[in-house]
Amino acid sequence: MLKLLKAFLRHHHRRPLPTLLWIFGVALGVTMVSGIYLANQSALNSFTSATKVLSGRATHELSTSAGLIDEKVYTELLRKLPGLKAAPLVEGELSGKGQILTLVGIDPFAARELNPLLQTALGPEELLHFVLSPQTVLASPAAAALADNHNFLHLDRGGRNRKALTLEIIKTVDIPENPEKAVIFGDISWTQALLQGPGKLKKIELVLTKQANIAALKKLLPAHLQLTATAGSARLYTAMLDSFSLNLTALSLLSLFVGFYLVYNTILFSLLQRRREIGILLTLGFSRNQISAALLLEISLIAAVGSLIGLALGYLLAGYSLNIINRTISDLYFFLRSSLPRLSPGFYIRGLLVGIGSAWAAAFFPLLEIRRNTILTLLSRRQGEDRTFRHRKINFLLGLTLTLSSMGVAYLPAESPFFGFAAAFGVCLGTSLLAPFGIDLLLNPRLTAILPNIKWRLAIGTVRRSLSRSAPAVAALMVALSMSLAISLMIGSFRETVTQWFANSIQGDYYITDSDRDYDASRLDAGLIEKLLKLPEVAAGNRYRNLRYQFNERLIRLTGVDSRILKKYSTYHFTAKTSADPWLEVSRGAVMISETLARKHRLAPGQYLTLNGIRGQQQFKIAAIFRDYITEHGVILMDFSNLQALMQDDSVNSLALFLKEGTDTKTFARTLQEMLKPYSCKLFANHDLKQRIMEIFDRSFAITLSTRMIAILVAFFGIISALLAIYMENEREYGILRALGLSRKEVFAIALGHSLTLGLLAVVGAGLSGPLLAWILVKVINLKSFGWSIDFSFDLMLYPATMAITVAASLAAGLYPAWRISATQPSFQMRER
Repeated sequence: MLKLLKAFLRHHHRRPLPTLLWIFGVALGVTMVSGIYLANQSALNSFTSATKVLSGRATHELSTSAGLIDEKVYTELLRKLPGLKAAPLVEGELSGKGQILTLVGIDPFAARELNPLLQTALGPEELLHFVLSPQTVLASPAAAALADNHNFLHLDRGGRNRKALTLEIIKTVDIPENPEKAVIFGDISWTQALLQGPGKLKKIELVLTKQANIAALKKLLPAHLQLTATAGSARLYTAMLDSFSLNLTALSLLSLFVGFYLVYNTILFSLLQRRREIGILLTLGFSRNQISAALLLEISLIAAVGSLIGLALGYLLAGYSLNIINRTISDLYFFLRSSLPRLSPGFYIRGLLVGIGSAWAAAFFPLLEIRRNTILTLLSRRQGEDRTFRHRKINFLLGLTLTLSSMGVAYLPAESPFFGFAAAFGVCLGTSLLAPFGIDLLLNPRLTAILPNIKWRLAIGTVRRSLSRSAPAVAALMVALSMSLAISLMIGSFRETVTQWFANSIQGDYYITDSDRDYDASRLDAGLIEKLLKLPEVAAGNRYRNLRYQFNERLIRLTGVDSRILKKYSTYHFTAKTSADPWLEVSRGAVMISETLARKHRLAPGQYLTLNGIRGQQQFKIAAIFRDYITEHGVILMDFSNLQALMQDDSVNSLALFLKEGTDTKTFARTLQEMLKPYSCKLFANHDLKQRIMEIFDRSFAITLSTRMIAILVAFFGIISALLAIYMENEREYGILRALGLSRKEVFAIALGHSLTLGLLAVVGAGLSGPLLAWILVKVINLKSFGWSIDFSFDLMLYPATMAITVAASLAAGLYPAWRISATQPSFQMRER
């Protein structure tokens, strides 16, 4: 066995380039899977660990769908339940030096019992200073790094007044679970006024270890308060990222699928190149089991090397991806800043399993061929080609059946997008099986006979005669181009749909808001709203109130609007409604829901929703379902007056202004800016808001685009591998051509024609399979992952762009093999070896 292994490994020393391509294919596949997985897990673990740090020993927390809790609830609970371990908490975001910090307001006496970090940090002297001196804080190392030499934090915007703020750090609190978390703790007496307003709390943390205590507490709670286990509360937020993480993981697996072709092609080439050697070993008395075991061990060793390289590259990719993921999550969900963790043994084991497993899968059929064939067959170089040619029609029928059945699988009734991903893989595999028959059909001598140049016919004929090599290369590039084309079509369709939605739903001329993210703490001054609505240029204004609301154990958005204003100034796209005028029903007490909420909770117009308000539960009739692309978690939209009555809250998060016709917008914009200076509000013109939304949209797809480029890179090297295989198996033909008088340049051009032919064949296949994949992405995967309806938009201009990229990549991939072919002496090429 050891002698066999050494003999097989010497082959790689003689032929280093195919081995390097093999290692590269495994490495890139492992890079995508391990890199995206590590970045996903880092983001989720960072949020979970941050939650644990802030919660300390707390087992439960009290929160409200109304956004804020009256502190009287806390004092009443302590009075009625003596011995209850509870701590009030307020929380908000501040900014300084371009970074976001989390400010947590605590009652230090209560919090010290629940949080061991605070108990250690707040000794007698620190505790006295913390309580008696406003704007003194404890800071995590990440927050303390932003302070000056005198331990003062100078913040750009602080709390509800959005004015500059200076805080003194009295001590640093280590957070080993999440060192990147920039958090500061301040006394509740001043942070409360700064963040939520006097008398208001964000939540109440509790330690409840007995079921009897939980039951007693629930009896005392108002209807609008929810008691949630801290682990369950964290799951509410991490569940928001499930669809986002799932799609990234699936895209990385699709890239692995493309890399599989490169691994398969190089392993196939490596094994079949040694057919004669294996045949000779069989005649010398080695058994097929011994040879198979040695080859499998050889494959495992080389795949392990590629896997380790892939893990290192995956770590680098994870660092790059994590920045994009952090930014995307902060744009769409909640602020997050995370860093890569220390690598665990599981990270290496997973990468090795992916790399070695894919190599074993790629080696299955070549090893099977070696075990089945006779010694005489193994000594023949044409057997593989003849078999591929004979089976091309069977493979075509199998591929066509798999492709059509995969399209059917995509539409199986299920809420999960897994059937969609399975269908996408099925389409990729099915269309790959069509490659041998497609190459034979398109490069049939009767069709290529019309070409005027004999050299072109020679170049194309070699591709057709080498189906076992050219088909996997075409399939790899075709799948990569299909992915690229499908993702481009999906993004284009999504962008076109969002643009149309924006034009219909976001029609205000100007939007004034107090904050980007925190709905509860973001509140416009009531006096400012009154002044703005009285401006002579303003025809109408719509008030928005947004709350994070817990509905059926999911966090959604509860929105209040001025329904009569939107009826006049907007054209919402309703997918279903109970009457011709849904806005009239909303003004009379009904609600509208987004299509994402309707799909996830199986709701329809005419049904009733039960919502928890300050004074108890209320029922609301669903008047319509509308398209919405702000959040995939769902929106319940009601009239502002109804939301005010439900939540006893007349706060306004943002205001849309609709101007009278003929208003000079530039002059009015200057007037608005002057009015808003004392309030430090944010002002967006309609086109500025659209641009900002599209910037967030583009950032959301940044990883998708990088995944697509890596897939094309893998296919690029697949062409090189295939061309080298074709060259080495057809050396005598090239030598004969040179002997017949063809120059080096002419042979170089013929060899380059091989590469170009492979690329053009892949473009034809991708042009057919790409739209199928795009349809699955748009109409199945995105719909079931996020709940959004996207109008399929077919951009024909993508085809010339795809062809141009492919031609350039094919010619670049063919340069080295063509140079090898033309540079080798004819006498050496024609020598029997």
